[in-house]
Amino acid sequence: MPVIINDFEIISAPPPTPAEQQEAISVPKQEKPMTIRPEDIERIQQRQQLRRARVWAK
Repeated sequence: MPVIINDFEIISAPPPTPAEQQEAISVPKQEKPMTIRPEDIERIQQRQQLRRARVWAK
């Protein structure tokens, strides 16, 4: 949480340590891609169809 000393001085956080800087520079970890199940696709299509019906009704 930032600390406001006066209108011109705001201290938000201590500067990062060299280890934290090295982690920020390092290559990001590969995450497992999200998988979409057939049920998800059906739910998305149904939601879109209902939305189209609501928009058309206006």
